[in-house]
This record gives sequence, C-alpha cells and structure tokens, in this order.
Amino acid sequence: MKRTPEEIPALTSALTVHHSAMQRNKRCLLAYLQARVLQIEQVRWDFGQAPPASVRDSYSPFEQQYMSQYNQILQTYMGSVQCTLTEDLNPPKDLLAEVRCLTNEGEIVTENGTIVLRKNSTLFLRRSDVDMLIRQGLVEHVHSTDR
Repeated sequence: MKRTPEEIPALTSALTVHHSAMQRNKRCLLAYLQARVLQIEQVRWDFGQAPPASVRDSYSPFEQQYMSQYNQILQTYMGSVQCTLTEDLNPPKDLLAEVRCLTNEGEIVTENGTIVLRKNSTLFLRRSDVDMLIRQGLVEHVHSTDR
C-alpha cells in the first residue's frame, strides 16, 4: 500500500509515540521487577531461611523459586567462606533477652535445650536462641524501661 506524502508525517509521529510508550512501559516493568527482587532479598536477611507463611504466601511461584535459589546461593557462599553473614554484627548487650510468645508453638529444640512456647507467656532466653524466633514472628522482644 502506497502512502501519500501527507500521511507519512502522521505515520511517523504515531510510530514515535507508540515506540516511546513501549520504552516507558518496559522501564516501568524493569523497575517493578527490580523492586520485587530487592524486597525478596531483604526478607531473606530479615527473617532468615524461613520467612513467615503470610510473607511467603504473598509471592508468586516464580518469586518463591527465586527466594529458594537465593537461599541456596547464600548458603553456598557462607559455607565456602566459613562465615555466617546473617547473624548480627554487633554483640548483644545482654546474654538473655525477655520475649513474649505470640503463638502456641509447643516445644522447640534450640542449641541450649528445649523450650515451650505458649501464647502470651514471657520467657528469658539466650539471645542466640531468640534471634531466629523473633525473625520468624513466633516471639517478640519485650522492651522493659525499668532496667
């Protein structure tokens, strides 16, 4: 089909606008994907290998697969350098932490023995034992002002 000279500028303008819109949509999609990837990686650093089910269930199957692969890569790297990067870099001020149980989990085996988590009960536990429980959302740290 042959175009008339009057149609060519209009066609060129339409193609330019269409191409610019596609480029903008592509940039928006890539920015969204990058934000999701960064959020998944941050969840790994905040909660460890076992994020709460509510967080895990909010991800698509592809995002869950990415999280699993990211966990594997991180574990492989930490094993190769023989260093646990996910632990706190600053030493705790106290050896024990006061925590309140948020759920009825029953008995849990830790490095330092077995503990029983009952909802709303308050426990004094070793900081090394409670860090992962806090990240998993099973307990919360009780901040006392009288100390």
